[in-house]
Amino acid sequence: MNNRLTLISNIFVFIAGLILILMHSQARIFETIIIIIGVMFIVPGCLSIVALLSRGNMGKVNMLALMPVVGGLLLGIALVAAPAFFVGVLSYTFAVLIIAGSLVKFWMLFSMGRSVKMPLWLYVVPALMLVCGIVILLTDIRTIESVLVLITGIAFVAYSANSLMEYLAVRRYKKSHPSSGTTDVIEIG
Repeated sequence: MNNRLTLISNIFVFIAGLILILMHSQARIFETIIIIIGVMFIVPGCLSIVALLSRGNMGKVNMLALMPVVGGLLLGIALVAAPAFFVGVLSYTFAVLIIAGSLVKFWMLFSMGRSVKMPLWLYVVPALMLVCGIVILLTDIRTIESVLVLITGIAFVAYSANSLMEYLAVRRYKKSHPSSGTTDVIEIG
């Protein structure tokens, strides 16, 4: 975690996790999320179509530029029109995101571990996230939607909190060892 973009993205993951935790008991939360995503496709799609058509040359609208815009618009309309159809897709997408996030965390910890020995407790959260993602993949979505939203929210918050701890550990090390210049494995913790 060595740049601001990663820190900012972790803040957004944390906020999304908190929202999921706070709203997990809402009825049809996945359908609400799907409708919001659909609106997020519809609004830019409409704006892009208006921008493409208002260029002046109505006969020279680039069809290659128009095709993804129309596709996004149609997807947004489908998401808003039939959110129940996409509930399974969304829940499995969350599960895949959790699994991918845990694998990225493991990769980052192992790659940092070549030069800096990270504390073992930093490996606990990615391992638990991997288990949560697998449990979500293997669970029937329609019967325990509230629990899955809560698990997803907790996993998102844990991911961002673990990233912040990694960032602080590496930053503390770099402040105390400005330029160690050694290739030995150094223990943080």
